[in-house]
Amino acid sequence: MSIAVEKVADIRRSMTVPAARAGGDPRADPIRRCPARSRRGVTYDLDLAGIEGSLTITELPDGRPGEVFLRVSKQGSTLSGLCEALSMMTSLALQHDVPLREVVRGLLNQRFEPAGHTADPDIPTSTSLVDYIARRLAVDYLSPQEQAELGLHP
Repeated sequence: MSIAVEKVADIRRSMTVPAARAGGDPRADPIRRCPARSRRGVTYDLDLAGIEGSLTITELPDGRPGEVFLRVSKQGSTLSGLCEALSMMTSLALQHDVPLREVVRGLLNQRFEPAGHTADPDIPTSTSLVDYIARRLAVDYLSPQEQAELGLHP
């Protein structure tokens, strides 16, 4: 067996371990909980270090966040494309029952430009657009205790 084939086999084994540990069948297809055709949501205008845009969070029928849409004013830019990709991946994670706390943990404190002060009184500063999404989801959907455990409040 070649080294490349062995590495692929190792990667596949490591990918199945979390599902097996959780008691699930690692071969089972993931279940996607799609939002209803008509759904509740909130849109926030954002301004992070001069980059303007909007963040929309829509909810699944049970009230949990199910979709995230981040739009920035620089349409057609690399930043705009990356924001759309981030929105899609965050939405898919939420719809496939990745715990919100883990989604927030994964996005929180990512540092890159644009970063700095925001126009959002709930989130006065952010280290990136990714960090802003994490903080907004945490403020809106996590308990104060969960936020504190993630280091969001002293």
